[in-house]
Amino acid sequence: MTNNTQTPDLTITLSNVALTQKAISGFMLSRANNLVSNQPSLTRFLLGNECNGFNASATEANGSINGCATHGNVWADFTGSWSSGSSYALGTIGAHRVINPDLLVGGMLQFDHAEEDTNTASGNGWMVGPYFVAKHGAQPLFFEGRLLYGGSSNTITAAGTTGIQSFSTNRSLAQLRATGEYELDNVVLMPMLDFTYTDDTQKTFVDTNGNTVPGQTVGVTQLSFGMDFRMPLSPLTDYKVDFTGGISGIYSETSGGEADFGGGRGRVHFGLNSIMSNGSTFEAGVFYDGIGSDYESYGANAGLAWKF
Repeated sequence: MTNNTQTPDLTITLSNVALTQKAISGFMLSRANNLVSNQPSLTRFLLGNECNGFNASATEANGSINGCATHGNVWADFTGSWSSGSSYALGTIGAHRVINPDLLVGGMLQFDHAEEDTNTASGNGWMVGPYFVAKHGAQPLFFEGRLLYGGSSNTITAAGTTGIQSFSTNRSLAQLRATGEYELDNVVLMPMLDFTYTDDTQKTFVDTNGNTVPGQTVGVTQLSFGMDFRMPLSPLTDYKVDFTGGISGIYSETSGGEADFGGGRGRVHFGLNSIMSNGSTFEAGVFYDGIGSDYESYGANAGLAWKF
């Protein structure tokens, strides 16, 4: 006679823990990718470019909004997006000090919120840390970097389980970015190279059924490189118009849970920027992301920043 030492209750417990762990890792990876993709650009502050504008786009299935504002050396930036079954928003406030015309240093505080209908998951997080922007001598070559650390509080109900589970995480993000600006005849070329890494560590917790859910860590590494351009069109009587666009390649790797993989894709975007005689600006554009991969994202945006 063969004895079965694994009881039904134990089998159910192990299954629920595994389902919860898998659901949590998927949610954390999705949020980490969004955190990387929505980081605000900092080089504009060294160039003295203020940002006081708002953009929005929407279709039947998805949409996005973003905006920014500056006052002296204090600034704020917001971006949000939603699609069928998920949404993400990231807000950042920061301040810096200009050390010299080629260097500034500062600090930023970020808050984000993520929701996914799958597994009924949601979370609120924060990150804080220093940043810098520097220019390489007389060359139009700029560098920016940031190092952030923070945490998050989350709830989830994994499909196939019962009860709303609460868990917290610790996370970090490091980013280095280089951009240039070169004039070639009537076109301004802007090469870009960006490296970003973030990780998110779920702490061990006891679920509502008394089961211990072990901790786990997920990570995202992303390398982006590309070339943007800006070409002035024929000036009109009371405002000027620039034709803009660019192409970039993105390679990303994820680790943790059951989603270890790496892959690349291409992205293109085109648009029009106009500056009116009173300094107000209008922007409109389209983009397609996913060239050469199974991933696909596309959309359009329009925004107006009116100066009084």
